Amino acid sequence: PSEINIRDNYIDKNTVDLKNKNNAPQGGGIYARSNFSYISIERNIITNNKVIDKEDETYGGGIYAEALEASEIYINNNSIRQNISETFDKTASGGGIYAIAEDAFPTTSILIYSNDILGNKATSNTSAEGGGINAGSKNKAYISIGNGLFGNSLGNNISENKAESYTDIASGGGIHAFVNMTAFMEISENLQLFIFTKRQAI
Repeated sequence: PSEINIRDNYIDKNTVDLKNKNNAPQGGGIYARSNFSYISIERNIITNNKVIDKEDETYGGGIYAEALEASEIYINNNSIRQNISETFDKTASGGGIYAIAEDAFPTTSILIYSNDILGNKATSNTSAEGGGINAGSKNKAYISIGNGLFGNSLGNNISENKAESYTDIASGGGIHAFVNMTAFMEISENLQLFIFTKRQAI
């Protein structure tokens, strides 16, 4: 399979702001989409990046990672700080990381480990999910956050992240996780899982 390695970069103050309301902005710092391939995102400093939209969903202020058929994505040893996923009318997802895996494990997986995920935010007038991480697994795919199935990695430091909604639902200041069908996700041995979730009236 093909391979992409994103390593040892300083990724700072980037913005995805789509003016076309028919498209959802994704990946303020990094956008990684894998199909029959391997992607490694490691040893990067990913700070102060943003996805923003007035009329559509937003995904992954720091990193957007999507694993499709027969794919593996590794996100490890990164500093992911002060990134924002922001929208006004719909759902803001994954201030630090938005990760989705959509095929059958063991051929498709996303592993997120040994990262500092600090001070990221998902904010919306309506719904906000996953200030630090918003992760989803579908159709038997596998996602690990921390020291997962293979037991040979370290957890993440997940601290001072925020999911913020002004009128409706906010969930998962640190981690928002979702699965469907027979998908599998493991979240284990993460450190300092401090979360902040807020709903407030305008």
